[in-house]
Amino acid sequence: MKNLGLTAVIWKEGKHYVSLCPQLDVSSFGSTKAEAIENLKEAASLYLESAKQVKLPLPASVVYKKFVLPLKLAQ
Repeated sequence: MKNLGLTAVIWKEGKHYVSLCPQLDVSSFGSTKAEAIENLKEAASLYLESAKQVKLPLPASVVYKKFVLPLKLAQ
């Protein structure tokens, strides 16, 4: 699997955690931060698979990403 260096933004809404990948405009949620991240990974993967099948271009920020900074969440 290729590492694309995508960003995950996570916040709490009520009883759930919402996760968003702004480069792909894909989001998901879960009962925990870990579940929200795993669900986002699955959603992003499905999006990329579908985009490839219908030959949608990837956003430039995904194609030309030069480095990745670690994402640390405040608890």
